[in-house]
Amino acid sequence: MFEVEKKYRIKNLTSFIENCKKNKIVFLEKYIEIDKIFVNSEIKDFNFKKGTAVTRIRKVEGKDNFITLKRKLSDVNSLELETKIEDIAVMEKILYELGLHELVTVHKTRQKSQLENINICLDNVDKIGWFVELEILINNKKNVLEAQQKIDNLAAQLELYKDNIETRKYDVLVFEKNDR
Repeated sequence: MFEVEKKYRIKNLTSFIENCKKNKIVFLEKYIEIDKIFVNSEIKDFNFKKGTAVTRIRKVEGKDNFITLKRKLSDVNSLELETKIEDIAVMEKILYELGLHELVTVHKTRQKSQLENINICLDNVDKIGWFVELEILINNKKNVLEAQQKIDNLAAQLELYKDNIETRKYDVLVFEKNDR
């Protein structure tokens, strides 16, 4: 499974919500996520090359918890393998035993919606602010350009512009904020 995604920094939340309403996008689902990011113990920051595996343990309020391995393939897509986990503490111990260490923790409140096959996530991320992610999951890399076009079309309808695009992941933004 491949993820095609664009993230936009929300400069005016009220205006963004109004644009969502105009496009019949309603955020019904709201919950808290805590992501712990694990990497090889030799890695001390996010200055690593594309193709490096990053493991995330996601604790979701009132829902299942997951472990995800991500390998960034380009600026807009990545390989993602994910499965449910029952015991977060045991999984963290396994990762430590495998030589990984926790690089950063990200706390966010997420509100979700969907329009056709586009997942829309409105996120309030502790320390760094409001963002929206537009995402399509595809099975075949051949569909990347088509997915990107769908995302760009929705972004235009929501008045999300290129100068609002944020290419860094939340974990990187929080890590940089913590590092100051």
